[in-house]
Amino acid sequence: MRTLIVSFIAVAMVAVPANAAEDPKVAAEVMAIARAQIAASIAQKPFSERMVAATEDYTIFTPAAPTRIDGKANIMSINTANNMDGGKQLHNELLNPKVQVYGDTAILTYNSYSINQDKNGRTSPSNQKVTRVYVRQSGAWRNVHGHFSTTTPPAN
Repeated sequence: MRTLIVSFIAVAMVAVPANAAEDPKVAAEVMAIARAQIAASIAQKPFSERMVAATEDYTIFTPAAPTRIDGKANIMSINTANNMDGGKQLHNELLNPKVQVYGDTAILTYNSYSINQDKNGRTSPSNQKVTRVYVRQSGAWRNVHGHFSTTTPPAN
């Protein structure tokens, strides 16, 4: 009988879906981190400043690479090399942001609309779907993963 009760409890625990909590304080903290990272990018700060909230084992999926890129140092090196062409980001807006909180994990999703300028001064828009995953470590929110997917704007 005891085995049956324990089995029932284990099955019941697995069958209960986790629901995100709404936490305006956490949402504000996570959004501030993302906005600071974007502001550092627009100001063309070194990648060490742009990624100050990233963990050492930070990972990303990006349209620029065929596979996941692992490690903060590796990602900073790749991004530094990719940005040597003289282009820069002029504007980036987080549209439709949403923060889902699961204890010490927060997931920020949003649509990104940015204006980029190439080395010849020509500007072009860029649209992305973005997911950033944060964990609370030693009381601070740290970015552990980013997923960036390019989108095509709708035709007029």
